[in-house]
Amino acid sequence: MVFAAATFASAETVDARHVDRAMARAILPPDGATTVHDVKRSAERERIRLAVRRNPNNRAAAARELGISRTTLWRKLVEMGLASPSA
Repeated sequence: MVFAAATFASAETVDARHVDRAMARAILPPDGATTVHDVKRSAERERIRLAVRRNPNNRAAAARELGISRTTLWRKLVEMGLASPSA
């Protein structure tokens, strides 16, 4: 976070203002989500995408990584449009 804050500083000193700006940027998702629900869904979607990408041919391993069942993973993938219901 300090490194990110340093990018906003124009001098050699990083102060609270720079840290606040870096934190605000880190918290807001890039897809424009504005409500807590939107932010949560965005974070969940990205985490699921990451687990599936790391385990491309093994949904059971992706589900274990996420701490959810394969059925829950499948349901979330369908809800998020990342898999078809017939898959």
